[in-house]
Amino acid sequence: MKTNTESIVDSNGIELLVEYEYDFSVGYYEEPNNIASFVESSVCTKLKEVELIISGKGISILPLLDERQKQSIISKLTYE
Repeated sequence: MKTNTESIVDSNGIELLVEYEYDFSVGYYEEPNNIASFVESSVCTKLKEVELIISGKGISILPLLDERQKQSIISKLTYE
């Protein structure tokens, strides 16, 4: 798995510093020459740390997030 850190800033100036691990799966055909057997590529992402940044100071909020909130953060990651 690869590790990355990204900063996500919304239009109100709220900043989240997100550290995560991810792994890409490349799409493939489970049965050669069978179009119906194509398995799509995917990304497996695990959040390691989420910090809310206020005036330059970070507060860890990962333990406070529910699954829906975690998925919302993951959907904003660019994997760059």
